Amino acid sequence: MRPWLRDAIACAAIFLAVFIMFPEMAINGKLFSRGDDSESAASMNEFAVQEAQAREYPLWCPYVFGGFPSLAAGGYSNYEHMGMPYALANRYLSPRYWMDVVTTRVLFWGGFGDEHSSARWLLALFLYAGLFTYLLMRSLNFDALISLFSSLLMAWNPYLISLATAAHGGKMMTFIYLPLILLLTWNVMSKRRLLDLALLAAAFGWQIAVGGHTQILFYSFAAVGLVYLVWLIFELKERPLALAFKPAAFIGVALLLGFAVGALWYVPLLKFVGYSIRGMAPAFAETAQPGYSMADATMWSFHPQELLTFVVPSWFGLKSPYYWGDMPFTSSSFYFGVVPLLFAVLAFFGKKDRLFWGLLAVSGFALLLSFGKHFETFYGLFFDHFPFFNKFRTPSLILLLAVLAGIVWAGYGLRFVLGLGEDPKWKKRFLIGGVVCLALLLLFVVAGGVFSGLFGSFAKAGEERQYNPQQLEQLRQIRFDMLKKDLLFSLFWLTAAFAACWALLSRKLKPNLFLIGMILITLIDLWRFSHQFFEPQPAGDALAGLKPNKVVEALKLDKSVFRVMPLGRIAQDNRWAAWEVASLGGYHGAKMRSYQDYQDYVFTKGSDPQVPVNFECYSAMNCKYFVAEGQLPPELGYEQVAVDQQAKWILYRNSHALERAYFVDSVETISDRKQVLQRLTRGDFAWNSMATINESLPGAIAVGVQRRAEVSEYIPHRVKLRAEVAGPSFMVFSDAYYEPGWEALDNGKPARIYLVNGYVRGLFLQPGTHEIEYRYVGTYERRGVLIATVAHFLVWGLVAGCFLYERRRRLVAAA
Repeated sequence: MRPWLRDAIACAAIFLAVFIMFPEMAINGKLFSRGDDSESAASMNEFAVQEAQAREYPLWCPYVFGGFPSLAAGGYSNYEHMGMPYALANRYLSPRYWMDVVTTRVLFWGGFGDEHSSARWLLALFLYAGLFTYLLMRSLNFDALISLFSSLLMAWNPYLISLATAAHGGKMMTFIYLPLILLLTWNVMSKRRLLDLALLAAAFGWQIAVGGHTQILFYSFAAVGLVYLVWLIFELKERPLALAFKPAAFIGVALLLGFAVGALWYVPLLKFVGYSIRGMAPAFAETAQPGYSMADATMWSFHPQELLTFVVPSWFGLKSPYYWGDMPFTSSSFYFGVVPLLFAVLAFFGKKDRLFWGLLAVSGFALLLSFGKHFETFYGLFFDHFPFFNKFRTPSLILLLAVLAGIVWAGYGLRFVLGLGEDPKWKKRFLIGGVVCLALLLLFVVAGGVFSGLFGSFAKAGEERQYNPQQLEQLRQIRFDMLKKDLLFSLFWLTAAFAACWALLSRKLKPNLFLIGMILITLIDLWRFSHQFFEPQPAGDALAGLKPNKVVEALKLDKSVFRVMPLGRIAQDNRWAAWEVASLGGYHGAKMRSYQDYQDYVFTKGSDPQVPVNFECYSAMNCKYFVAEGQLPPELGYEQVAVDQQAKWILYRNSHALERAYFVDSVETISDRKQVLQRLTRGDFAWNSMATINESLPGAIAVGVQRRAEVSEYIPHRVKLRAEVAGPSFMVFSDAYYEPGWEALDNGKPARIYLVNGYVRGLFLQPGTHEIEYRYVGTYERRGVLIATVAHFLVWGLVAGCFLYERRRRLVAAA
């Protein structure tokens, strides 16, 4: 069979494997998840599409948190809806865009009218993960069947499936490029061609602009750097210093170009992070260190004992509520098959090249860093000294690098076994291995319960306070039964693998049949295991949860400028953005610190100790309505407006709510945000007539004079107000303050925006009539878009030019 035909059949097999694993997603459009995270992401993307169609792609979202810089915070994943010329560069000139079109709308039957196929674009990611791994393995001169083996491990990877189910597509979308990036990095180091530099820049650009998950990006760059350092050690023994360092310059240029392609939101992100919970410490924190504390950052550290889960995945309960390991909870596993793990170990006995040792460095680094608080000395080096690292959490996430290394090593191991011939020593070892695994299998089948004490306590700290003794015993039994089942399966697969290796060396099994057998064993194992991480959700509109309910429909009837405050569990609901109803609640992993301070120290500091809600603050924030999942106390005096029985929501009108723009009689200048929060929570602070400001006013404000203000236009990037004041006045506008984005014009002249009450905006007005305009100029966002657009054209021009140059060079050489 010709090589191209073998490759075509292998690629078709990868596609078929993804299709078979997720048929209901491909055929019926079912979803991986309908959870809060999915709806949150869909809500922001839906808002972005609506705004892009109505006006322009939104840089600011006014419908959650009282407003926040949504583009700078990475709130969207649909930049293809941005206008020209970025759309031309990011869509029509980008091979990735056309890959998505073919994959999601043709191969996976999405159709060209399916704009919200959240399931099918995830299927595309699984397909890309497998194809990129196959390309890497084939480029390393592995046989097509061995390459297919490794690529299927990636396409059916349980951890990637758990990311899809948990609506963490950004992590997955960033990670899948790593096999391609490792391949192109290898080509840059070995060939030193400008074409490889250009292709690596394009791959980095895809990973940064399309994926963009900062923590995965850091791990990816660390992997590239470690592979290069190992390669450099070998290279310095053979080549002059200058030639050895040349690939480093190529990789550096490619990375810079990649960041330029991803500058769309990384440029504004670098500015925004200093205003966010990732870059600013809580107001009452013991230290002013930005980012997470060490304790918070390392909660999801991987305990060294949990390395056993690479062999027996449910050793520590696999996923919550049965998980009893050291992490608070988990719903994922880094298991990639016990048979591939066996061949990854066998790879260490075979021939090892530079990439093998590079992957060993990557894997060792990943393991040590994943231990987090269990090896705090090592983790602390990065936490304390590397930029942005203290803004990451979940140290265990880096084990994706170890999984990738193991998948590639499995290919090395298979090649090693195939090259043994009839080696009698290894034939004996495989026979002994099979006999031992079979004996253990039979032993645990017959008397597994006797050995339960050898596997641990099957209890998690603190559970004695959650469950009674009988429930605890039942939980322990369930956990042991899970472990026993997976242990028996692992021993069975290992017995079969050792037997197949022995049969291969005994000439009782042909190499291709051996490889097909190992593929089938592994696929059966992963099929059984991976299905524990997803359950297809009902088919239909992926945005069904965003359809307005009766409460939302009632709110839509109110044409004034107002806010709603969802109370209790629904306070973090982002669907208000899709409904274009302004909410003071919301969720985002990097919300503004000023909002988080309010959430931590102000919103729950009400005057009534029986109801710990600061209704006075909410009223000042223009919360004209409250939405609750149950009855509010009648003594609060709020009028019930609407009820949605299905959503179990009740809508209340707050007659005390202030307008979006209102005037105060007195201001206090307090620059320290801790002191601001303390002042706001004192009982004598009158929200409707007092305010704190961050710097002194140019003059005193008049009291008792006529003042009036109304909003004449309100859209995401622009707010217009008309105000009339008879004396010097201070007007509070209760939208979130964000200095890098907003500017104010008072009668066409720039006006100073004051930080009011530590969170919102204010203007000092002289007597007279004022036409006021707040404009979101988005300097950093627009700068990022410009850089990204130019970089797209530059990178693809470089790829095309270098390709034509290489083609011409080959033709000249052939002549």
